Amino acid sequence: MTTAGPAAGRVHPEHATAVMAVSLPVSAAALLTAAHAITLTTYLVAVAICGAGLGVANALTLVATQGMVDPK
Repeated sequence: MTTAGPAAGRVHPEHATAVMAVSLPVSAAALLTAAHAITLTTYLVAVAICGAGLGVANALTLVATQGMVDPK
């Protein structure tokens, strides 16, 4: 999750909602994969992808929220 924040910082604020909308289902699919993983390698890769997706979504949620606030 910590490495996803700087990557999310490169997303233009106009595209923040769309990227967030993609990263959340990717995280959900990775979490589902982790829940049914048979090998440790599969589990670790799935959890890493889930963490990265949630990190991006979290950072972009903050960007989208700040974009809606009046700058006054």
